[in-house]
Amino acid sequence: MKDTYSIREYGLAKLADKESLSDVLAAFGELSQTGIAIYETGGRLVGELKIGGQTPCTRLKESYPDLLPCAQVTSQALSAKAGGEPAAVTCPLGMLYLCGRFVFEGDELGRVVVGPFIPLDAVPPAPLAEAAFGKEGAAAAREPVRRLSLERARVYLRSFLRVLSALAFSAFKAGLTSQMHLESIRDAYLELEMANRRLEKALHQATEASRLKSAFLATVSHELKTPLTSILGYSEMLIEGTAGALNPSQDEYARTIFEKGEALQRLIGGILELTRLESGAVVPIFKPGKLDILAAAVLAGFEPAAAAKGIGIENDVPPTLSDFDFDHEKLRAMLCCLVDNAIKFTPRGGTVSISAGVENRKAGGELGRFGAEHEEHIRITVSDSGRGIAREMFTRIFDPFYQIDSSDTREHGGLGIGLRLVKGYVELHHGEVTIESRPGGGTSFVVYLPMSHSVAEIDHDAAVPAVRI
Repeated sequence: MKDTYSIREYGLAKLADKESLSDVLAAFGELSQTGIAIYETGGRLVGELKIGGQTPCTRLKESYPDLLPCAQVTSQALSAKAGGEPAAVTCPLGMLYLCGRFVFEGDELGRVVVGPFIPLDAVPPAPLAEAAFGKEGAAAAREPVRRLSLERARVYLRSFLRVLSALAFSAFKAGLTSQMHLESIRDAYLELEMANRRLEKALHQATEASRLKSAFLATVSHELKTPLTSILGYSEMLIEGTAGALNPSQDEYARTIFEKGEALQRLIGGILELTRLESGAVVPIFKPGKLDILAAAVLAGFEPAAAAKGIGIENDVPPTLSDFDFDHEKLRAMLCCLVDNAIKFTPRGGTVSISAGVENRKAGGELGRFGAEHEEHIRITVSDSGRGIAREMFTRIFDPFYQIDSSDTREHGGLGIGLRLVKGYVELHHGEVTIESRPGGGTSFVVYLPMSHSVAEIDHDAAVPAVRI
């Protein structure tokens, strides 16, 4: 924004509002009974009031138009060296004009000319009028012209300049406010544009960093799979005695290698699945199915782990729940992750359960995926009676590689990608996952999945894969 604003940038034509200026000219013309003209510094006429009636000018124009001295008189008035007092310019037709400088905030913006009039104290000569009409004719032609003392004419001119100054100040103030407002908006727009460019650059860098991270994880995970497959294969051969009988200690070591290798293989598989999910390479296949059967199969796979901790597991999914379309593999993975976390963070003697129902919820988007404001959703809730989660962690808990307890002495292992996969699978179903929890009061993860999908998304001919934990 500019620090200073010059009045010259506006000019007299912009400062003098046409409607207001016309009213002022008419009022002063009625008061002084003489003409008034306003010129910019370059000589451009801004406003003018002519007093009607027969004057030497009108008579000369009718008889000798080529002799009219108006342009010459105007030029003399505008070029006259007017100081503090108005300058008087005599017309060859025997009339007088007063010219005053219009100065606003130290800058001369134009001149105001009052006339014609004939001064009472000293009647000027009229050589042109006498040459055209004779001495008596010239006197008769000047008869309708306003008689006015020179001092009174100066008072009229000074008063008009003060009123014009007030009009100019009002217009300049309004224009300045408007210009400052526009420049403020322009500056804000430029700042916003620069901020958007910085944001776009940061987004590009973040996207590129995310792409490189995913590519790195995928490459490392893929390279780890080959030697890990050999480790699992050879350790399994040792356990089965293919290379000869093992003593008890050797058998224990071989089984530990195999178990840890399988855990590492699951971690690598999770990383690869996360990179595929983030790159958009995972395409869901929706098939109709029964949720109670899937939930029972998932809980059955966790019965040994729950029994070892003395945790009760409950399947509260009603068998009467309607069939709906879902990706069986992805929903099984969701439930496995949520149940596994629930068992990990539930103390001995607690409970873990899966429940479900139907709920009519606001559809995704402004009118939903099929133009409806609301649509039926399956509500799946995995609850535990564990230690709970603080509310301030709700927004971060679905971030990849985030752990609530990230200390080196944490009780439970893992990479912190399970809940990120859950959220990704839910979004593939066009659904939503929420958390209900408070410290010491247990946790419930609630998944909402729409019961209907487009025909293009549903594969009714594909066989439903067997659920394997």
